[in-house]
Amino acid sequence: MEVTAQTEGLAAPERPITIVRKRHINWALKAVLPIAAVLLNGLLLFMLVSSSLAPGPRNDVIAVAAAGAFVICVAVLMVLAVMVRRPMIELQEKFARVQSGDLDARVSFANRNDEIGDLGRDFNDMVAQLKASREEITRLHQTQMSRAEHFATLGELAAGLAHEIRNPLAGIAGVLDIASRDLPDTSPARNVMEDAKQEAVQINRILTELLDTARPKPPQFRLLDIVGTAEHAVMFARQQAITKRIQIEFEVKEALPLVEHDPGQINQVLLNLLLNAIQSMDKPGTIRVVLSSRNHCER
Repeated sequence: MEVTAQTEGLAAPERPITIVRKRHINWALKAVLPIAAVLLNGLLLFMLVSSSLAPGPRNDVIAVAAAGAFVICVAVLMVLAVMVRRPMIELQEKFARVQSGDLDARVSFANRNDEIGDLGRDFNDMVAQLKASREEITRLHQTQMSRAEHFATLGELAAGLAHEIRNPLAGIAGVLDIASRDLPDTSPARNVMEDAKQEAVQINRILTELLDTARPKPPQFRLLDIVGTAEHAVMFARQQAITKRIQIEFEVKEALPLVEHDPGQINQVLLNLLLNAIQSMDKPGTIRVVLSSRNHCER
């Protein structure tokens, strides 16, 4: 964990950000054109109105009007440059930083009391939410990785324990088999020995399945009876449900055809679902397992 924290604290190397944009008409030209058109029309109208004046004063008046129109255009451009262009350029730069992964980017015009300020505040809020979401995803990922490592360790311990149990269990089964041969056929202990041997065989089979589960393998698809696979899982789950006074009902709606599946993996999936259902029930109850075709499927 310390190594991870130190790694996250290192500053990432800066890389040049290249933004490819389509060619378009300059914003200043689009803003000035309508203003210039209005001023030009006003200037032409002013020239018609002042046509009655003498040429000297008339030229002076027209020059003053043209200079005024030019000053108005320049003033409008300067206002737009300060009020609109700078925020838009800054916003483009911040968007580029966010695209590169920097979620600490914030715009400086968010305190303005106008529509541009609203845009800046919305951008800052969006980036803050993205940062919070990424931190939450990172935290959940680390939690899941820790759980996965924990479960992997438990799986290795369980596999080792199962392997160690199988060896003496095989010896016990052999001793029971030998001891039962020496007993008379009419001895009641013979049935007890046979039952004990069957229980040892059952434990050995469970341990074998546990070891197979701990060693993942590709599915082996075969055309088999899905009902038998489901019954196998239900049988094992019922052993766990007895202690909690939970009943597991198994029902087949109609005759089902053979299904191509891996019986081992399907059995493991069904068994996990049943065990999860058993563990989630705090009181005695009933779990229903229903097999049917797709047209008659029940939830």
